[in-house]
Amino acid sequence: MTATEQRAPKWTENKKPFIDSILQRDEVYWANRVVIKIDIPYNEHSYVIGKCGYNTKRVMKNTGCYIHLPDSNRFSNGEKSNIATITGPFSAIEKARKAIRDLAPLLVSVELPGQFTIDKNAAMIQLVEKTRENGIPINICSDVTSGQTFVAVRTSVAKADSIRRTVALVRDIFCLQEEPICYTCLEVLKPAWRRVLGQGNENVQWMSNWSGATIFYPRWETKETTFFICGHLEQLLNARLCLLGFQPMTMTFNWKRNGQSREYVNALKLNRKANLSIDVQCENDQQESVVSVTGHEYQATDIYMVRNAFTGDKSTYIVAEEYDMIREEMNFRESFLTNVNPFFSNSPLPVMVASGQPIVANTLDALTVYSSLYGTPNCFPLTPEEPTNASVKANAKSAYSEEGKLKHSKRKSRSKKTWLYSDYGVRKLQAKRAQKTPITGSLRHVTSAWSGQGFSGSTLELSRDLTVTETRPFLSMPATPSHGHLTKRVPSVRVLLSRLRLEKYIDIFDLAQVDMPTLTEMNEAKLKALGVNYVGRSRLLGYTCGK
Repeated sequence: MTATEQRAPKWTENKKPFIDSILQRDEVYWANRVVIKIDIPYNEHSYVIGKCGYNTKRVMKNTGCYIHLPDSNRFSNGEKSNIATITGPFSAIEKARKAIRDLAPLLVSVELPGQFTIDKNAAMIQLVEKTRENGIPINICSDVTSGQTFVAVRTSVAKADSIRRTVALVRDIFCLQEEPICYTCLEVLKPAWRRVLGQGNENVQWMSNWSGATIFYPRWETKETTFFICGHLEQLLNARLCLLGFQPMTMTFNWKRNGQSREYVNALKLNRKANLSIDVQCENDQQESVVSVTGHEYQATDIYMVRNAFTGDKSTYIVAEEYDMIREEMNFRESFLTNVNPFFSNSPLPVMVASGQPIVANTLDALTVYSSLYGTPNCFPLTPEEPTNASVKANAKSAYSEEGKLKHSKRKSRSKKTWLYSDYGVRKLQAKRAQKTPITGSLRHVTSAWSGQGFSGSTLELSRDLTVTETRPFLSMPATPSHGHLTKRVPSVRVLLSRLRLEKYIDIFDLAQVDMPTLTEMNEAKLKALGVNYVGRSRLLGYTCGK
């Protein structure tokens, strides 16, 4: 017997009593048990766990939830895992998630001014003494490339006020007129990039515009996973919260499928306003199912509401307060684009059943359930002949799918039936019928208020008075592979050189009288003639090529 096998029973004996002491696995616990999975950067796991697991044990005792972080990160030098699992009663799961987020480390570097109006050494000594009196550990360091001096402050998210006090001390001691620039970073693994960046990088652009910070992220073809954030302290903290809020979150719970709960599911399927992915898997007894709800972490309140809708529990209402502002901004943004009630987005709600046919409600009675929470569905106006034609087409499609069950798999027939009852199928029928309709009378041009036959109730006179809005997509500022994409435009050459960490070339560009139009026309040979090294040329050309 090896030493590891000898220690295994003792480790199990020490761990099991602690888990049993915080979890009372009775019928009430199993009825209200939920499991959520969130992303915590792998390099922050040791800080979250604490020495001998003190931090996680304290959270488990205070919340009654079990917290698990992957053990494979300690022994694997290759791909890491960011997934953290929290298991416990539904009423305490949000408290445990918030406590784990507050344990994460927060390292902020405060940029000191390049030119001092007072004695630098005396100011440094005064800063160290003031922070030591307040119990704030700081580290003064310099960048090797640019020679810039920084004050690094390391603390946890729950103690972010200590960083605010340090920034205030830096501003007062060094007599700064504006807030100093701060820097931080966050690890985001590749599987979460599509949710964080969004389609066409629209999510990260929205984060930058909403928070006011500058976000640098690696290119897709590189193996880097570090996102850098630059800006004032409050802008930096808001941008970091946005990056965490757009990471995936999954909640799993057991659902007893009785008649009353079936109505709630029909309401969710007909509403089609939850921007979430819901997966329902039936168990062997066909009476209890496992429901998995996946979305962004800033949608935690919506995810909890879906669980209340399935179980019919109206007494427990849980809110993720830290993401309220982001959630309201996103709902307002989506409602402005889709012109619907801003509680959920207007994307369809996918409900998949692992065994058996999916249930499609034929009546609208279930829409009254939870109408105050989930709103009412948004329908486009139909012409008088559309309902009849759509129903005839639906019956034909349904008959075809019934006959195709003998030749095709059940999955394909279910997908056809689901597509038939969806709004997309009805609208596609309208679009095809409108294309075949002959043009009569005067022609109408597509504007921002009128988009085609059968899809708008606006008149021609109204459309003429409206101006066509510019629909050019956002052009993000590219940068070098080492620094990623710069998502905000710069007003001058000095600001651009400062953001690209090329401050030492500011005097050279000033003597050569190089402005932004001239910089965009310079090639590598001209930059080399000015004395810019290879790294500086690659960073500047990365901007000018995209410009």
